Amino acid sequence: YQVKAGDHFKARVGFAANPDGKCGLGKVIFQIAVKDGEDIDTLQEIPATCDGTLTPVDLSLSELRGQTLAFILVVKADGSAQDDWAVWNSPQITQP
Repeated sequence: YQVKAGDHFKARVGFAANPDGKCGLGKVIFQIAVKDGEDIDTLQEIPATCDGTLTPVDLSLSELRGQTLAFILVVKADGSAQDDWAVWNSPQITQP
């Protein structure tokens, strides 16, 4: 994707409910990264715990304007992976 002036990466991050309707003890780190050739750079990390809500993410991409990049969405366990039903909801790049 070639980043344009005013672009933002937007999403919501959180946890899906377990079969019992609760989200459990999940704890993860969401990462937004970009790949340029062989180089991968993390733009933002969002630590999250299972609290029943989705956290909005709004990251300005203005520093990357004009670059052609691949975006990588990562979820890393932060401790035990038990109950880590982590989700990216509606990730997108928006323009003004």
